[in-house]
Amino acid sequence: MHDPNSISLPDLHGVPVFYPHGPQLIWISQNGEITHPNRSALAAELALGVVLLCHRRWSAARAGVEIDHYLDVMELFAFVRPARFALPTPAGLAQQLGLARPQNGEDMATLLPQIAFRLLDDLAAAPDDARQEAGRIATMMTAGGWNWGPYILAHLGLPMPPAGPPDSRLAMIWNRLADYTDYTPQAEPGTQPVLPDAARQRLAEMLGSNSELREPQADYAAAVAASFDRPDAGPAPAMV
Repeated sequence: MHDPNSISLPDLHGVPVFYPHGPQLIWISQNGEITHPNRSALAAELALGVVLLCHRRWSAARAGVEIDHYLDVMELFAFVRPARFALPTPAGLAQQLGLARPQNGEDMATLLPQIAFRLLDDLAAAPDDARQEAGRIATMMTAGGWNWGPYILAHLGLPMPPAGPPDSRLAMIWNRLADYTDYTPQAEPGTQPVLPDAARQRLAEMLGSNSELREPQADYAAAVAASFDRPDAGPAPAMV
């Protein structure tokens, strides 16, 4: 019987790959054939469906074409490894993921599916709390039309969200964070007395070694230190 809560894994293997390298436009078809189309042929291919690439804006600008339907491995990297730095290139992602460094343009293009599967597998192997958090956010983003959403949900074994607007409550991670304050706790007012010898020493530190030592000034500092005595030091207020 069909389980209404299950979904079939979208076929990422069948998604074509595009990567511009220097003057070359490298295209890997659904059958794995590597070609170097011109700009018009590339635009025709891109119009047929989703393409796997790295850094969509850079790729579109480099090729001089519009790319509307795509799976950007940089977006997937940012989702799986948030706040982690990586150069927005296949070589940069390979370095972060421990994959072999590509040597040429075709190596970079063929590396993109490996990067995608590695990131999806890493997410599926994450601790339970991290998977649940990712699942909630991916569910919301899938409802909003994010192309990576179905692939992430499939790898996490989660159902597709129901039709309708995204539920923003799924991304309210601050509701699950521990309480904290923007300010340090206020300490109790200090009641420690200033001793005469401490007043003399502090005066010497403030004047420095190049100043003249004047005993009357030091005697005055020691005398007025009594005004900082504790309020309960005696039956009457501390006065000088």
